[in-house]
Amino acid sequence: MARKYLILLISFLLLMSCSDIFSTRDPEDPNSDGDVYISESVNELVTNLKTSLLTLDKNAYESLLIDPLTTDWSYSFETNSEDISDPSIFVDWGIDNEKLFIDEIKISGSAFSDISLSLNDTYNETLNSLNIELDYSMSFTDTSSTVFTVKGVFTFEIIKIDGHFWYIEKWIDQYYDLSIDQLSFSKLKEPYIY
Repeated sequence: MARKYLILLISFLLLMSCSDIFSTRDPEDPNSDGDVYISESVNELVTNLKTSLLTLDKNAYESLLIDPLTTDWSYSFETNSEDISDPSIFVDWGIDNEKLFIDEIKISGSAFSDISLSLNDTYNETLNSLNIELDYSMSFTDTSSTVFTVKGVFTFEIIKIDGHFWYIEKWIDQYYDLSIDQLSFSKLKEPYIY
């Protein structure tokens, strides 16, 4: 009989030690296409950029950029690409523009494919800020099913927050000697300035 009470007591104590087992979890953002990945290394940052473009996931894309609301830094984008009419048009380009860019591409039915991002330099991840350079090449299919090669060089000024997580503070896009069927990444962004 004592054994029966002991089992009931242990069961009761185990049940009481579980916190909130019958409540529901917080709902996920309905606008997200997948998980938001945090970049704990430079390679993860590059991989997450590629994944966010392939899936056109606005939340994953935004999570790569430094958030001025939670940090002392702000995000900026610059271009030196030759196919832009006026590089100064990106002076006030910020995170909201980036989100609009991804949303509008997704809504239009356009898509990225065959993305190649290659780091050009070695880097020391023990530092709290780095400049990294990536050669990029990707295919972009627009609404008329025309396929363009998007090509250039990204230079990222990245910052490590809390000693663990990398974010892009400054994004510089550049490319020269583009052929007729090639675009820079900046050229894709140009229609979403206003």
